[in-house]
Amino acid sequence: SGPSMNILIKLMSIVSLVIAPTLAKIHHDKIIGNRNEKMHMLMLMNNNDSITSNTKSIEGTAIDTRSIMTDDEINQLEETLKRDGLIPPHNYTISVKNNHLYINDVKQPEQVNRRYKKYFAGKKDFNSIESAQVK
Repeated sequence: SGPSMNILIKLMSIVSLVIAPTLAKIHHDKIIGNRNEKMHMLMLMNNNDSITSNTKSIEGTAIDTRSIMTDDEINQLEETLKRDGLIPPHNYTISVKNNHLYINDVKQPEQVNRRYKKYFAGKKDFNSIESAQVK
């Protein structure tokens, strides 16, 4: 039975390698959503700054929720940037580092930064990635 098992293992490996990309394309939106949710939770869990009256506890870690951008705040920033034509509908990255806006890893001019600062002023650094939907 040894030689027949070898063929069966090779066949199963090839079939799984062919089917895996197809499944990834079919479930792309769900994969991206889960990945973003996990990254957001990791960012929340790694935030060990000063604890104030607005704190939450996630698995024993106290977090100052006022200093973290919520999903709604990030979505508002993204929609405003799309409406103003600074980012395309898909395939972009937005990040804030040291209270300065970066689009596709390019530091934005001070006038652009001032215009959108109301969305991220006083908040922690963050990254937001939007990729094209696979059809």
